[in-house]
Amino acid sequence: MSWGGLHKDSNKNFGNKLSIFSLVLFLFFISSIILFAFYWNNQKKIKHYYINRMRFYDKKIIDSIIEGKINQKDVIDELISQIERIEFVSYCKVYKKDSETLAVEIYEREPLALFKDSANNFWIVTTDYKVISSNFLLSKSFPIINDKIEPKFAVQKSYELLSFLKKIKQDYPEVYNCTAEIKKEGSNFHIVMKGTRTNIFLESSSCSEKLPLLTELIRRRDFGKYFKKELDLRMENLIVVR
Repeated sequence: MSWGGLHKDSNKNFGNKLSIFSLVLFLFFISSIILFAFYWNNQKKIKHYYINRMRFYDKKIIDSIIEGKINQKDVIDELISQIERIEFVSYCKVYKKDSETLAVEIYEREPLALFKDSANNFWIVTTDYKVISSNFLLSKSFPIINDKIEPKFAVQKSYELLSFLKKIKQDYPEVYNCTAEIKKEGSNFHIVMKGTRTNIFLESSSCSEKLPLLTELIRRRDFGKYFKKELDLRMENLIVVR
C-alpha cells in the first residue's frame, strides 16, 4: 500500500472517531439539560392544587392534608399515604400537572345506604360493604335502612337488604333513586318512596319480575295516580293500589 493510501485511511479513521466523540458529547449535553430541567422542575414550589372526582363527600379534610404538606419536597408519596387513610377514600392518585400545580384524583367509596345506631347517629354502608361515618357526606339523600343497628354488625345483619339495594342501584336506578327508606319484613321488601311516601311491597322471590314494572310506573308522567298510600306488587299478575 502506498503512503498516500495509508494517509487517507488514517484521516478517515480519525474523522470517524471525531464524529463518534462529537455524537457522545452532544448526547451528554442534551441529557444534562434534560436532567437539569427535571431537577429544577422538582425544586420549584407547588403553588396550586386541584381535587378531581369527588361527588359524595366534603373535601375539607383532604384540603387540610394537602395544605399541610404542599411546601415539602418529595410530597407525592406522603400525600397518597395520608389521603388513603381517610375512611371514605378507596384510593387516590397524586401527580404534578405542571411544575407548580398538583393534581389529586380521589376515588371515593360510593354510599349505598344509611342506617342509625342505638344513639341515633347516622352511618354509611358503601357499595363495597364498608361501614363508615356519615360526618363527611355532602348529602344524606340515600336510602335509609329502617332498623337501628350497631355499626360492627351492620353488614352481617342487613346483608340481604344491602344486596337488594346494590342490585336496584345497578339495574333499576329509578327505583333506587326514589327509595327513601327500606326494611325487610319476613320475605317481603318494604320500600317507602321519596316525595309521595308511598309504601311499596315486594316479595323477595319475585323481585326480578316486579322491578321492571315498578320502573315503568315511575317513568310514567301520570305516575302520581299509582303512588298513593300503598302499592302492593306481591301478587301474581296483579297490582293493588290503596
